[in-house]
Amino acid sequence: MPGKTVGAPGPEQPTLVERLVAITRLPYAMGCVLIGAIVGDHGFYLAYFADSLNPGKALSGIVDGAFFTVDQFGQPLPLEQGLAVAFLFTAFLVLTLYSARYMRVVSLEVESSIRKLNPDFTEETYHQTFGGISNWKYIVLLTLALSVVYVPPRVLGATGPFSLFSAVVMIPIDFFIIASSLWIYLRTLWGVYSFGAGPLQLVPFYMDRMLGLRPIGAMSLSFGIVYLALDSTALVGGILTADLLNLLVLFGLLVLLAIMLFLPLYGIHRKMIHQKHEERVSLQRRISEIVTSSDSPDRSPTDLSDVTYLLAYKALSDEVSRIPVWPFETGRLERFLTVFLSILAIISARLIQIAFHF
Repeated sequence: MPGKTVGAPGPEQPTLVERLVAITRLPYAMGCVLIGAIVGDHGFYLAYFADSLNPGKALSGIVDGAFFTVDQFGQPLPLEQGLAVAFLFTAFLVLTLYSARYMRVVSLEVESSIRKLNPDFTEETYHQTFGGISNWKYIVLLTLALSVVYVPPRVLGATGPFSLFSAVVMIPIDFFIIASSLWIYLRTLWGVYSFGAGPLQLVPFYMDRMLGLRPIGAMSLSFGIVYLALDSTALVGGILTADLLNLLVLFGLLVLLAIMLFLPLYGIHRKMIHQKHEERVSLQRRISEIVTSSDSPDRSPTDLSDVTYLLAYKALSDEVSRIPVWPFETGRLERFLTVFLSILAIISARLIQIAFHF
């Protein structure tokens, strides 16, 4: 198929996570739930039970801060709170598995809209730009980075061979799933950055106020919403466990979200500013020509064509002033930023409470 490059399949190819879910031979959503349960709280419960052969002790292993913790691992939580954390961890994995397919499909659906903005941007170019979403090298590196933070406390707290297995095998598998989804997000937005840095043929503002860039902005914002939903799920678990280091990790990921929402679109942002300026200058130049020509003694001061143009100028000038400089729907962006800033405030307040023992 055109556009498929060695080692960098385009978004038409299933990702590593999707291939993992496909092994279940279930509908994708159900497969996500099954895999999430196996490598989530159900799998850890079975590992703890295999060590102790005691359902009560296995349940204690689940509720003793086993999830969303780093330096608080092994500290007991109230039963209801511990079970809530375990459920959130599994829900987080299920959402992560599902988001991998969602982001790939969305990036594939906007291909035709993106390619219209640059006739030289062929299918092969598109797949090269947005390819590499299953590049296992970077996924492994992200997996190792997360494992270095979270695995050692679990190894030290292992009470038997199966709990040790859960620490050195199941946790890295969980992080592999998380890293795969995170890499799709980062790699696709890198494609957005590369595309925006190149030459574009924007749609005239009187045909589309967003200059034809609405699909790429909608894709970036929808990815940001997915990222925010996942981080929020982990945040609730982190607040329940009151783990300072874990909350710092989540805070860092939230800052990364803010950066990655706007930075990849900076080239497009610059082009939108330039296009808005050019449209305004063009209209002003044309109205200046009419005003200058109206001083001619051969022209009627009430020439109908001038009046018609003046009315059109007023309407077009209003349209130009409303051309956005970021490819986002204003309402959606405002709602996203409201939620984002609220979550950022919650994490900051919780970090202060834990750090200063309020």
